[in-house]
Amino acid sequence: MRKIMKYVLPILFLLAVAGIIWVVFFVFDFVVEPEKRITGIVTILGLGFGVFQFWIAEINIRLRRISELKQNEYHQIFLIVESIPDLLNVEMMKEQINNPHGLVSTLMNQFNRLSSIIRVNKDFLFPGIFDSKESQEMKEVLEEIIRRTDKFKQSMEKDNASTMENTVEKVELINWHNDMKESLETYHSVKHAFYKKLRSYK
Repeated sequence: MRKIMKYVLPILFLLAVAGIIWVVFFVFDFVVEPEKRITGIVTILGLGFGVFQFWIAEINIRLRRISELKQNEYHQIFLIVESIPDLLNVEMMKEQINNPHGLVSTLMNQFNRLSSIIRVNKDFLFPGIFDSKESQEMKEVLEEIIRRTDKFKQSMEKDNASTMENTVEKVELINWHNDMKESLETYHSVKHAFYKKLRSYK
């Protein structure tokens, strides 16, 4: 609907040109001679239609550029969103996570990148997306993943000097795995709703 509205003014302009021709040449008969009347009508119609075509072409070019920008931004968002479960799945396959601090940092960086892209485009390419239900749900589940992973990291750092280090680490790792499985199930559900919302901006 928004796309159609962009063509209203050019169409109204063309109708106004037709109206002017009707009033000038048929209502008030400013030009009586048939040849001059035909010449005048053709000239005004030609000029009016030329402006109309130029106007439509400019609108189409602008819409095409906006569409390309949306596709590029959507692709960037898609890559970030998909990278998070990929990263977690790789870490969850390991028997031991050697760098939980690096994992938390990577998750936070991806979260910040996603938030920045959404915030930058919330008024132009994806108006209202930042405050949308889908965006807020995505934010909440990502924050929960980061919070839980950070808690796991802190547990690892706290228990590094413990004589029961291996046992504690295994227990913490199992607990983190279980929490991540649950969070990822929610994440997969939320991300599809988020994608659908982004694709609605045509």
